Amino acid sequence: MTATLAERLLTVRELADVLGIAPATLLDWCERKPPEVPHFKIGRAIRFRESEVLTWLESCRRGPAPVRRPLEVVG
Repeated sequence: MTATLAERLLTVRELADVLGIAPATLLDWCERKPPEVPHFKIGRAIRFRESEVLTWLESCRRGPAPVRRPLEVVG
């Protein structure tokens, strides 16, 4: 997945909400050496690129990927 400058950047609160974790936990992950989640630090702000977060999430997967089945159209 190729990132562009126009790609949306998520805030700590936005990503924490998506992941269902506390923002403080996400900040802890960013402060570890090496950081557990890919991020940018711009001044005091931390931002996350959506494509990098998706790649990182896939790397955290345990077990096989779920089987994707086509949606059934009920007419």
